[in-house]
Amino acid sequence: MKVGIIGAGTMGSGIAQAFAQTEGYSVALCDINEEFAAKGKAKIAKGFEKRIAKGKMEQAAADAILAKITTGTKEICADCDLIIEAAIENMAIKKQTFKELQSICKADAMFATNTSSLSITEIGAGLDRPVIGMHFFNPAPVMKLVEVIAGLNTPAEMVSRKAFVIAKPAVTVEPARNQLAGYCNIFVIKLLVSLFIIFIACANSGVVSYTTFFPLTQTENVLSADFAGLLPLTSSTMVPIPGFFASLAKVTPT
Repeated sequence: MKVGIIGAGTMGSGIAQAFAQTEGYSVALCDINEEFAAKGKAKIAKGFEKRIAKGKMEQAAADAILAKITTGTKEICADCDLIIEAAIENMAIKKQTFKELQSICKADAMFATNTSSLSITEIGAGLDRPVIGMHFFNPAPVMKLVEVIAGLNTPAEMVSRKAFVIAKPAVTVEPARNQLAGYCNIFVIKLLVSLFIIFIACANSGVVSYTTFFPLTQTENVLSADFAGLLPLTSSTMVPIPGFFASLAKVTPT
């Protein structure tokens, strides 16, 4: 099976590695130009070099995985069986990307998005095929869980095809919850980040100390968020959730 990955950044290159190191898959790693796509593959190679230096991987194994990854722009996805979009967390960009892909990819290619917060229903609206959410956790080659998110226009049989998720455990988020940005991980991060904003404000006011706060930052969710970077975290956190969480997410420290 050939998998096309759109976006060769941290998540895109990680997802590409996860598929390439799994038997039966080849990968087309794409970005807006060949240079960016090649950098994504180079990042994978650099990670392998570190593992080889530590004796945790053989050079032959690394070469075999890298040989399964082709780089380029989205045009090389014409014969892909599965497309996973891992572009920046911006609705307009994601919708435009899929609009262009539908005229490039074969009719039976499955469209998936790695979004961590945006509506699957809205992303897929107006396309010639449904879209499914396939949210990999970061770092994708290491984290074991994948969220499979159905939009209101995602058929049940598409959701059941979890075999695409390369033997990773999958948790399915139902369409109704998806409309409230109901992703399990980002929901927890929204709560944690909101509480951290309040805590930092208290620490700045001298109500509590930073030494009390620091151990709370060592949770898996926060470490993952730190690894991913603040820009995608901010974009995801500010997606509205009705009520309490939305109001907390907009608190500004003084």
